[in-house]
Amino acid sequence: MSKRNDTLEIVLQQEFFTNIQDNLVNQLFALIAKKSINVRDGHFAVPELIKFDFDLLDLRLVDVSLDPNPNLVQLLDDEFQFGFKNLKGSLKCDYSYASDPPLFGDIGSFETAITNNSWTMDIQTNMS
Repeated sequence: MSKRNDTLEIVLQQEFFTNIQDNLVNQLFALIAKKSINVRDGHFAVPELIKFDFDLLDLRLVDVSLDPNPNLVQLLDDEFQFGFKNLKGSLKCDYSYASDPPLFGDIGSFETAITNNSWTMDIQTNMS
């Protein structure tokens, strides 16, 4: 009876990651833009000082884009790089809040730009 080898070797080519980036990432961004999150009856407090009750409605990312160069995953000899360059978009929501004691309160819309965000991680694959 032979001893079982509990390993699995997977070989991925650069083309696999390039296809994911080309065919999936933009579709994922489009899907995210169609979804929104609602936070109702939220609470935030500074104990013994003030309490806030709030609602965040229709919280969503819109107009999200990513520089296609460099690739999200770049395979190199003894390492691979994972990262993105120039992530852009906007974060939007409608909000309302009131404090207790009643010092602060507001109802409105919020929007902030996400611009030129980049991130890279190098991962070594040579373990010798």
